[in-house]
Amino acid sequence: MAGDTATFTVTAVDANGNVRTDYNGTLRIRSSDPQAILPPVQRFVNGIARNIPITLQTAGSQTVIAEDTVYPFSASRRVQVRISAIAGYRISFARQVSAGEPVQFTLRATDQYGNTIPQYSGRARLSSSDRRAEFPGIVTISNGVTSEIAIFKAAGSPSLSATSVLRPTLSGSGTARVVAGPAARYSITALDVSATVARYTTFSVGTVDAYGNPVTNYGGTATVSSSDPNAQIPATTAFFRGIVPNLHVTFQTAGIQTVSLRDRNNPQLVGEGSLRVLGGSAVTFEIVGLPNTTMARAETRFSVVAKDAYQNVASEYAGTVRVTSTDQRARFVLSSFSSGVAQARATFQNEGAHSVVVADSVHGSLRGEASTSVVSTAPLACSVGGPGSPTLLLLLAYAGLWRMRSKSRKR
Repeated sequence: MAGDTATFTVTAVDANGNVRTDYNGTLRIRSSDPQAILPPVQRFVNGIARNIPITLQTAGSQTVIAEDTVYPFSASRRVQVRISAIAGYRISFARQVSAGEPVQFTLRATDQYGNTIPQYSGRARLSSSDRRAEFPGIVTISNGVTSEIAIFKAAGSPSLSATSVLRPTLSGSGTARVVAGPAARYSITALDVSATVARYTTFSVGTVDAYGNPVTNYGGTATVSSSDPNAQIPATTAFFRGIVPNLHVTFQTAGIQTVSLRDRNNPQLVGEGSLRVLGGSAVTFEIVGLPNTTMARAETRFSVVAKDAYQNVASEYAGTVRVTSTDQRARFVLSSFSSGVAQARATFQNEGAHSVVVADSVHGSLRGEASTSVVSTAPLACSVGGPGSPTLLLLLAYAGLWRMRSKSRKR
C-alpha cells in the first residue's frame, strides 16, 4: 500500500544462478516512483544484501532497481502499489494565465501521497484568496475527479481551496500562476499630501491592467497635461518596465489640480492623478468687499485676503496685521487669519474720501490698500399714524439731527 515500508533482499549470482559468496561489493537502489523513499548505499555480505528498506508512495505498477556501484550489474522487480485511504483534495491548473483569462483546473480526491481515489464521489465547496475570482461555488466530484473553469483577477499566486460539503475536515487547495493582463490605464499617485504653488512636486506613475495589476512589460511614451494651464510639466514622459518613478510638476494655480497622461500611440490608454495645491508665500493683501461708498458712524464689513505672487490665496498665512486709515478716528476690528482670510469690521467717523491700509505687523512691505467715500447718514423713512390717529408723528433725520413735530387732527 502507498506509504508502507517494505524490505527486500538482493543476491549476487554468477551466470548459472549460483550465489557469489566471495562478493562483498556495494549497491544503490532507485525506483520508477518519483516519490519513493530510497535507502542509502547497501553492502553485500557473502554475496547477499538483506533487509533493504524502501517506501513507495505512488499508486500503480512501480519498478525497484538494484545497481552495483562499480560493475555494470543490476536487477529489477515490478511492484504493484495500492492506494491509501482518502486524505483530502488536490487542485492543479492546466497552465499559466493572464488576469481575467479563463483557466481549467482539476480537483482530485487523493490519499496523503497524491494518488487519485477513483471510488470517491462527493460535493465540495470552493473558495479563493482572490476575492474577485470567478468559479463555481459547489462542484460535484465523480470517480475521484472533476474539471472546472476559474477566472482570476489578481496577478501572482492566488489559491483555490475545496472543502467537502459533508465532511468539512476533508479539504485541500492548489495555487494558480497568474500574470498581469495587457496595459489598460495609468495609475498616477502624488508622493506628497499637498503641493505649494511655484514649488515642484513629484508623481509616481505606473501602468496597470483592467484589474489594477501592475504591468511590467509596458514601455510606451505618454503625453502629459494638467488642469493648471500655467503648470510647468514635461511634454512627454517615457515608461521603463511599466513605470515612471519620478514625474516632476510645478503648479502655479492653487486648488485641486490634476495631471493627465495619454499614450502617444494608443489614445485609449490614459490616466489621471490629483493633488491639492496650496498658495505660495503671501506677498500682498487684497481688501475685498469694502463698498465704494460707506456711511459715517455705521458699521461696514469687508475681508482681508493674503495673496501670493500668482494671485492665489496664501492659505498658509497666519500672521498679524495693522489696519490704518486716513480717517484717523475710524475704528477697526479684525479677526485672526484662517486659510489666508481675515474678516474685518470698520466704523468711519469723518466724511470724505478715505483710504484703508492693511500691513503685516512684522513685514511692513506685505501690505494692501483700498479706498472708500464716506458720506453723512442718509435720511431715514418716516412713520405716519394711521387714519383716525389723534396725533401725526413725522420723524426726520438729516445731518445727524433729529426733530419731532406733532399736530392734532380734528374730526
